[in-house]
Amino acid sequence: MSEPILEAFHLLADNEIKRTPALAPWMNLLQAGLEDAQPQETGEQYSLPVVEKHFIKTLSKGSGLLADIVSLSADRLSWGIPYEEHVGEPDMDELRDNYAFAPIIGSQKGNRSEPLPAPLYSSDQIYVGVVLQGPHINYPPHVHRAAEIYWTVAGHAEWQKGDEWSHHEPESVLLHEPGVRHATITNESPLLMLFAWVTNPESIPVIVRL
Repeated sequence: MSEPILEAFHLLADNEIKRTPALAPWMNLLQAGLEDAQPQETGEQYSLPVVEKHFIKTLSKGSGLLADIVSLSADRLSWGIPYEEHVGEPDMDELRDNYAFAPIIGSQKGNRSEPLPAPLYSSDQIYVGVVLQGPHINYPPHVHRAAEIYWTVAGHAEWQKGDEWSHHEPESVLLHEPGVRHATITNESPLLMLFAWVTNPESIPVIVRL
């Protein structure tokens, strides 16, 4: 049975290997996980205020394969909020009000959030999805054991990796190796991204307070 979303991710990985050969080991892991992915029933879908406010408009500004992948999954996504354990911390409350993630591929056991979003495809090898971050929002430094690739679908932001900051526009790709501290600060526009955790897909992000 043809699965257009999985086929599009395969094509994205192939394109990245050609564009950035250094990403080949990570893209090979992504493709191995795609082979393992199986469709699953998602049940009730959840949305959030930040999604209702920004998702469709921001997606309309994307183009190419990245936007196509999000569009293929858009009407089936279920959205969640991370970092329930940080409720009551002012900066994290602001992030949680203006940030959402929706898994496309992942473990059937899911990932922590409220409410718990279900992925469209099950896989124990990779964790892949969509992230939406509202304007003028600071996602503070954090780490996890997963190797993570981000693709910016629409919007732009300032990104921290280790001690270095850089600016990234739409269609950029960013790699965060396991254990590398990173952060994201949006500017005047929301940021829509695809992400893929290609190692340790059930690891938990930990906020780093310096």
